[in-house]
Amino acid sequence: MVTIPPMTQDQFFFNLYRLGEWPDYFPGVQFPQDKESLNQYYRQMTPDDMRTEDPNRDATVVAELLERIGEATLITHSASGGRGWLTRLESDKVKGIVNYEGVQYVFPEGEAPPPAVVPPIEVPLAEFKKLTTIPIQIIFGDNIPQGADPASSAPLEAWRQIFITAKLFVDTVNAHGGTAELLYLPDIGVTGNTHFPFSDLNNEKIADLLSGYLAEKGLDRMGSH
Repeated sequence: MVTIPPMTQDQFFFNLYRLGEWPDYFPGVQFPQDKESLNQYYRQMTPDDMRTEDPNRDATVVAELLERIGEATLITHSASGGRGWLTRLESDKVKGIVNYEGVQYVFPEGEAPPPAVVPPIEVPLAEFKKLTTIPIQIIFGDNIPQGADPASSAPLEAWRQIFITAKLFVDTVNAHGGTAELLYLPDIGVTGNTHFPFSDLNNEKIADLLSGYLAEKGLDRMGSH
């Protein structure tokens, strides 16, 4: 049994997921700024208890599911990103991965960067190369510092470090013959997105980008299940 003490973390989550820096929203943020939207946003929060997490267990379960339902493209987000990479290592039924703001990445043994916010996962090179045989896209939203800034808040500095690790992951996949890409939405003129781009006000644009990528890579034509 695990006892989770009650905690008030409203301001923390407001900043962590890049709505703004409490109590101010970022200019042009795609999160709706009415009182009820913020109320519902807070109701989605869950206790931050990391003691029950087991990425390898979760990946095994998803791999077992794919044995039953067949090939699939994984759409992962945040902490589930690490599970996506590990699932591919366990199952050749994963034909592509689209990762929204993943916080954990896999590297070959001896090639991982120093641990930052979330430690990287190191695997044998032969296992890592399974990630080089499928298309991979990683998407990040707005308001992530693109350079070191002593004035940045702790959450924004954490996102900067995660973003750097994501770029290193993409470079490492491609250096080993893969086809990975990192899409930073402001680079294509899509601005104001939070850590939850699929629920932001411009979510139709985000969905169109996903559809376009799946079509480009032939991932929208897999057999139906």
